Formats: sequence, structure tokens, C-alpha cells
Amino acid sequence: MEAFQTACLLLGPLVFYELCTEAAMAGCSLFAEHAKNAQIRSLLSGSEAGLVVTGAGALLAFPVLFSVYRNLTKMQVLAQNAGMLQLQKSTQRTAGETLQKTEKNRSDGRNRFMEGCFFAALTGIGACLCLNMVLQVLFAPSTGWSRVQETIYRTPGALRILITVVLTPLTEELIFRGFIHKGLCMHMGTRLSVIFCALLFGLYHGNLGQGVYAFLLGICLELVTVWSGRLAPAVFLHAGANMAAAAFSVAADYVRQVSQIPSLPDGLSFGNLPVLQTQTAVILAATGFLVAVTSLYKTKEVFEKV
Repeated sequence: MEAFQTACLLLGPLVFYELCTEAAMAGCSLFAEHAKNAQIRSLLSGSEAGLVVTGAGALLAFPVLFSVYRNLTKMQVLAQNAGMLQLQKSTQRTAGETLQKTEKNRSDGRNRFMEGCFFAALTGIGACLCLNMVLQVLFAPSTGWSRVQETIYRTPGALRILITVVLTPLTEELIFRGFIHKGLCMHMGTRLSVIFCALLFGLYHGNLGQGVYAFLLGICLELVTVWSGRLAPAVFLHAGANMAAAAFSVAADYVRQVSQIPSLPDGLSFGNLPVLQTQTAVILAATGFLVAVTSLYKTKEVFEKV
């Protein structure tokens, strides 16, 4: 019974997110039937609808999940503070002397925290470039992966950025690095929870290519969460990776259209990288790896000092 309750607590937010996505799908279909504008009707029921549904589901789920997570966090903080109450009473005499030091430490901590988030975002950008180059050379694009790429990159640019860089990272990190990661840490320790949560993040994406990519990216997301003790760095890393994928795709399509570079032939997209010459792919993968590893190291270094 206890194991069942634990499973419900861990997977409940993910199930709720999926239910919100299903509700969003039903809502989009309903609006599409009554929409008079052909572009809106296509956006809600055509090949672009998948990303819109995902964004709408995230928008529905995030406020509820965030409210629950915040209340749980407050309860944990109150429990910790109760244990420190006696210590605070015993140090009231020196409270005035340490107030200025405390405020200075908070200010320095905030600055370092934002620096850590910046390096986390760079880690996501480098990891996205490296992993996409390597994995899509090793794995032939599957039907599922190709369908996801088509859905994403046919969506209008501003809407695509809003969903993939803002809504999805916020909601997915709240679920995986918030509820699931913390719950797993309580039952199996930090190291196993890092691997298991990253594995679950990979399985959630539903196909082999994306699953391996998400698992490896999930390891980075788990690490920055452990080092910082906060969700924001993981959100920045996730957003950086998604933003890089969108930017690289737009850049590749632009270069393809205005030039006749052999390594960028017709049909190139960021989801179809095997058309790149091997030398080009190796250089880009090495660059991404260098950026990712260096930024990940800097992220750890910064958060160790916060």
C-alpha cells in the first residue's frame, strides 16, 4: 500500500499533465470546428496542432502543479525552520551584528545563482548541438521522430518559441526535477534518482532517437538540479537546448535557401542531420561537446560557491 501511494505521488503530476494535454486536444478540436479563419483552423487541426496541444496542456497544468509544489515546499521549509527555532533564540544577541553580513551574502548568492543559470543555458545549447549531431548520425530518423520534427517546425516561429522555450521547460522540469526527482531522492538516494529520473524522462519522449537524446540531456538536467538545489537552472538548461534546436533549424534552412553549399543540400533540417558531410558533423559535434562540458563544469563551480 505504501509503495502504491508513493507511485501515485511520483507519477500523479505526470498523469495530470497528460490529462491536461488530452483536454487541450479536445478544446483545440472544438475551436477548429467553429473557427472561420482558415489559418487558425489549420493551426488547431492540421499538422501543427500537436505542438499547440502540448503548449495548451502545459499552460493548463503548470498553475495547478506549481501551486501544489509551492505548498509542499513551504511545508518542508516550515518543518526545517521549526527545528532551528531554538538556535535562533539563542543567537538573538548577535542578530544585529550579523544582519548586514546576511544581506550581503544574499546579494552575492543571487548574483552567483543567475551566473549559474546562464552557464546551465549554455550547457543546454552545447548538449543540443552535440547530441543531435551524434545521435542522428547513429540512428536513422524514425517515423515518430520525423513526425515530431515536422510538427514543431511547421508551427509559426513566435508560437514555437513560446511553447518550446517557455511553457514546456517550465512544466516538464516542475514535474520531473520537482516532484519526481525529489520523491526519488527520498526513497533511493541521489545517485540512483539521477539515473532513474533521467531514464523516465527519456522514456516519456516515446521513440528511440528522442529517448536517448532526452536521457542524456536528462542527466545534465539532474546534475544541475542536485548542484543548485533549485529548479530554475534545469529550466534554463532545458530552454537553452530547445532554443538551440529551433535556432539551428532556422539557420540551416536559411543557408540552404541562399547558398549551394554541398554539405547543406535540399531537404536539410535539424531533424535530418545525416545529410551533413561527416567532417561537418564531427566539427559541430565536437564544438557542442566542448561548450557543454565546459559550461557544465562552470555551472558546478558556481553553485558550489552559492
